[in-house]
Amino acid sequence: MRVFLLVLLLAICASAGFFDTKLGGKIKKTLEKIKAALNGTLLMEIREKFIQLREKIRAKLKLSQARKALLGEIMKHIRRIKTDKIQEKGDSIEEINENSTIGELLYQGDIVLTNKQAQEIVDDIESDDEGREKRQAFRNRNYPRTLWSKGVYYHFHSNATAEVRSVFKKGARLWMKDTCIDFFESSSAPDRIRVFRAAGCWSYIGRIGGQQDLSLGKGCESIGTAAHEIGHAIGFYHTQSRYDRDDFITFNPQNVKVMETYFLMVGGE
Repeated sequence: MRVFLLVLLLAICASAGFFDTKLGGKIKKTLEKIKAALNGTLLMEIREKFIQLREKIRAKLKLSQARKALLGEIMKHIRRIKTDKIQEKGDSIEEINENSTIGELLYQGDIVLTNKQAQEIVDDIESDDEGREKRQAFRNRNYPRTLWSKGVYYHFHSNATAEVRSVFKKGARLWMKDTCIDFFESSSAPDRIRVFRAAGCWSYIGRIGGQQDLSLGKGCESIGTAAHEIGHAIGFYHTQSRYDRDDFITFNPQNVKVMETYFLMVGGE
């Protein structure tokens, strides 16, 4: 089954008066903070597209009777663990972006989609084509032009702190160590990533052409977070949305709050 993970969540309807609500007010403030880097109007238009598919998306998350039975057996042996809060802004990308409200506007919580990418995903959800290729990395109709075939070029915005620069370079080195992908620092390459500090931790998915942004905001200054966002810039989705996820883990809808659409799968079976 071809299903896509949608991150724009949809506890309320984005209709007239949305910005007068508490959540709408927070999102409006976030849009004002990031308007220099992102197109806030486009983000809201994309958000609206996914809201209209909310019920169909939720239906995709329902477990089969067999999966429910398996989950029931597993839950008998699960012991809940309470963890302490360490970082003020949050201890995970999801928590950091949720606290800054940017996560409400992004695909999978930390991915910025172009309008064309969003429309392709909407088309795939509506068609539910079972004959499409399985994948984890992003491969749209412009493939292979979305690949960084000559290496990944990046440069730092003036607001990138020394810590941001350090963790990004270390994150890039992790990718170079384990893959055949090379990274080069250049502010003049035709296609390049601009690393800067905005609200939250986020990136575009794959190479979109020209300059594209990658944010490592307050709370995102870790090697793991940098490597995670670099993975999106290269073209990778989250592992929990792999087409073969259910072969390895059991999804429990009861443990998912509003970000329920994180667990729709990418790929076909």
